Amino acid sequence: MIGDIFQPNKLIEGIEGHVTVEIRDETTGKLQAREETHNFISLSATRYLRWVQRNALFKLDMKAFEGSTPTGALDKDYQEPDVSTHIALTSLTDDNSTAGSEWTMYGKLIGYSNKTIYNQTGDPLLGSPQIGISPEVLCETNASYTKWTFDWDGLSANGTIGSVGWVGGVASLATTSLPGASAARFYISSSLEESKATSTGSFQRIAKRDNNTYYLTLGANTSIYQYDQNLTQVGSGPIFSVGGQFKASTTLGGIAWDRTNNRLWVIGLDTASTPKKIIAAYDPSSSTPGTPVAGPFVISNSTPTYLSLTHDGTNLWTLGSISNNAFTMYRINPSDGVVASSIPITLPYYDWSGGGGSGESAYGISYEPTKGYLYVATWAYFSTTTGGTPSTPNSAVRAFDLSGNEAMVPVSMRYWIKGPSPSRGFLGQTDFEMIDPWRLLAPDGATIKRILLDGMGSRAPLSSAVTKSSGQTLRITYQMTYV
Repeated sequence: MIGDIFQPNKLIEGIEGHVTVEIRDETTGKLQAREETHNFISLSATRYLRWVQRNALFKLDMKAFEGSTPTGALDKDYQEPDVSTHIALTSLTDDNSTAGSEWTMYGKLIGYSNKTIYNQTGDPLLGSPQIGISPEVLCETNASYTKWTFDWDGLSANGTIGSVGWVGGVASLATTSLPGASAARFYISSSLEESKATSTGSFQRIAKRDNNTYYLTLGANTSIYQYDQNLTQVGSGPIFSVGGQFKASTTLGGIAWDRTNNRLWVIGLDTASTPKKIIAAYDPSSSTPGTPVAGPFVISNSTPTYLSLTHDGTNLWTLGSISNNAFTMYRINPSDGVVASSIPITLPYYDWSGGGGSGESAYGISYEPTKGYLYVATWAYFSTTTGGTPSTPNSAVRAFDLSGNEAMVPVSMRYWIKGPSPSRGFLGQTDFEMIDPWRLLAPDGATIKRILLDGMGSRAPLSSAVTKSSGQTLRITYQMTYV
């Protein structure tokens, strides 16, 4: 929608978006709450608009040069993905003080809608655009503006809404009635910024020390390797090994950098004939980097299969008790290995036709200090073929606060690969590290990939959050004037 109507003779600087949110009693239609606000566009939308404008000017120049209307795809270098395919409602109540620096949509997802009119069928999040009945026109477009009107019934989009925005949607699937699966599976988009082959092989675990230093480990190998900000290996081999404490034939469960005490934590199995789950910390800068500077400590709860590791500045976090659509985030005291708390998370579950089903299995965890969130990488299938066979694998990244509350619209790791014919790759079942609130770095087979979470086109923060409950309807009118 953004960029469908534009003035080709001038640069589009942005979009003035006016948003109206109305809540009514579902039975009587009586207005119960109303808020108006304006949007700001994201870095993703600015990039997309400039690509649209450049492409338009290029075609005009070609037409003038050839004396006829050019055919085919003239923009040969790349194509920007559209970040306005869906409307999304979240709990985020931040003001627009970060306008111009946002890439993705934070806040718990309350509701969403694409641009296809349909009869709502009980999806707890999904709404529908409304065209209206003459003379009331609810959706329209012309050379100056485009207006969309979306409705949610009494069973959908219930919660507190703090922000409304356009996003680039990737997939949406209704859930079953499985207990705890109270939200539809919906992801917004991401893009591949860089992919680089490793010098050694397929890494399994990653930890960020700073913007110039990353530590990685191979599968079934206790060696620690170092890479720099250019994704180039430092040295010709590993910088040290933790094989004195950890079982060499078992893949290390996870590694994490402790920025408070400048040490690298490792979680895995010890070398005993009947191995126990342990943690230990190392100083890569010391003269004996393979000698622990803390631990090893036996983890007090040895039942879960701990996977991945991160450090929040005080405590260690890992994943465990992983099943088809549920996992637990465990907080471990680094001074003694005691599991101090556990937070169970239940994710959406999709039961495809023909039997069977798929949840989202968690594989990686990373703490990002700017936001103060725990990010979790999950793996799932997002579509199916006939006969109930799962197809089109998808991984996603979700963010949670330290109490386990979801804090970001899930981002698909079916990332865009830009080029003359844009395509999508996907990040497999992998560990990862957040570089900042918008980017992550992940080993993927024999490559290291940097991915940008760039699926948000605009955001309109409400001056006062609006709460919708069952038995109320929601209407959002979003008018965009091109400037």
